[in-house]
Amino acid sequence: MTYYYAFRGGPQIKALPGTPDFVRQYQEAHANLRKPRAGTFMSVIAQYKAATKK
Repeated sequence: MTYYYAFRGGPQIKALPGTPDFVRQYQEAHANLRKPRAGTFMSVIAQYKAATKK
């Protein structure tokens, strides 16, 4: 059996490669990777930058 992961040490992707569900799970895993941990100064900066883009 072959297992697929979004990145080394990341979450397992349980969909078959080449399917839309596989792409969605991959993109969600990478989007969550870029989010700073809540309650940190970096999360405050990220919220500020997101608010100024509107």
